[in-house]
Amino acid sequence: MPFKRRKDEESKYNMHVRMTFEEADSIKESAARSGLSASEFVRRIALGKVVKSRFDEKLIAVADLWLSADVQSQQSQPGYLIEWQKNTK
Repeated sequence: MPFKRRKDEESKYNMHVRMTFEEADSIKESAARSGLSASEFVRRIALGKVVKSRFDEKLIAVADLWLSADVQSQQSQPGYLIEWQKNTK
C-alpha cells in the first residue's frame, strides 16, 4: 500500500532552482499576467498544464465592450441599416 499523505503535509517539500535574475523576473512577470503565484506558475508549467494569461482575458473583455459601444454608436447614424444590409449580402 502506497504512503498516504496528510493534507497538511501536501505542500511541505521545497525545491531550490538556480537561475539568473532576468529569468526570475521573467517568471514573476508571466505568473503575474496569469494571476498565479510564481510557485504555482512554475508547478503548472513543469507539469505540462495549460496556463492562461488573465491579461488576455481582460483585454478581450475590454475589446468586446469597446466594439459593442462602437457598433451602438454606428447604429444611431443615419443610413447605418442600409449600409449594413449591403455589406452582409
